[in-house]
Amino acid sequence: PPGFIEGNDVVSPDEPTMAGHTSVNINGEQMESNIIILFLHTSLTFSPFFMMSAIKPFCFSFTESVSNILITSSKTDLVEFNSSVTLVCSASGSPTSFLWFNGSSEVTANDRVHFTDGGSNLTIINVTRFDQGPFRCLVSNLLSNGTSDPLTLKITLPALYICGKESKPSSTVLMCSVSKGTSSSYQWFNGSSMITANEHLQLSSGNSILTIRNVTRYDQGPYKCNVSNNVSNDISAPVNLNINYGPSNAKMTVMPVSSIYKGGSNITLSCSADSSPPAMITWMIDGVYQTNTSSIELQDATESDSGNYTCLIQNTVTLRFSSKTTAIQIVGKFGLVHSKKEIGWFLHLQKSNLQYVQNNFMFI
Repeated sequence: PPGFIEGNDVVSPDEPTMAGHTSVNINGEQMESNIIILFLHTSLTFSPFFMMSAIKPFCFSFTESVSNILITSSKTDLVEFNSSVTLVCSASGSPTSFLWFNGSSEVTANDRVHFTDGGSNLTIINVTRFDQGPFRCLVSNLLSNGTSDPLTLKITLPALYICGKESKPSSTVLMCSVSKGTSSSYQWFNGSSMITANEHLQLSSGNSILTIRNVTRYDQGPYKCNVSNNVSNDISAPVNLNINYGPSNAKMTVMPVSSIYKGGSNITLSCSADSSPPAMITWMIDGVYQTNTSSIELQDATESDSGNYTCLIQNTVTLRFSSKTTAIQIVGKFGLVHSKKEIGWFLHLQKSNLQYVQNNFMFI
């Protein structure tokens, strides 16, 4: 039977269901013959159990309006980049779905944001200043919906942090700041190596500012800033630079390696290059577009697969590109071909484990 919603009127069939006879048992009291059962304004406190003759027993189910929607937080004091928090949305009634909002934007799952327990729990890993909220939880079922009061998280800056900006198209500035306490000296690290000033790396404002000139792919980091005074020292969380470059060092690989392939061979061509973001690779055969994949596989190759294979490698951010081309020559099990790398004509014949070369003819 269908489910019923609190407040509905429920009526039994007004016609006999079996040979003109209806037998209905309500909470243990049997009622016979052609009867009409009427429930007015049903509620969750009344859930009758029905038994009908020759039919499996069934129960009415009821849905209650959602109410008393509340968000609670697992933590109250959070530190940017160093804290995680779980928000729990609870409600009375029969909730079936949960939606979360940060301000006016719906919250969706990603590598830092996770939903559990049917969406009622929202976990944020390594909170940032943009995770303060206000957060709201929308709960709904078939009957109604409701929204919680807003909850705003208190997120403070870490005692020590690095912020950066691009001063010129080819330069980047990193600033090491202390949100509390006093500092007397700053040291910068790229990975485990301490940074010293040179033409490429410049330190200023008591070494609290690091300027990287003519940024290259090798300047990605991670960067750390160590601050100390006469009492203590502290080191910042690592910061990585997002540097776009390439493509460079493009190469094409053909396996197996050969100048001429027999019909029926399996050949794999692949292209690669150093690029950030990863490059898009487009394949062409004799100048005709084929596909966007890093490799092409020729299974049971035939003479019709012969041609000039080109991979075009493009970085969609830097708008730079590179290309590689190779010629693939495939002959049948019996065929006469001319090789530019050899002198004369070669006749290829299929024989068992026999190779004979005479007068510029090769028998296989």
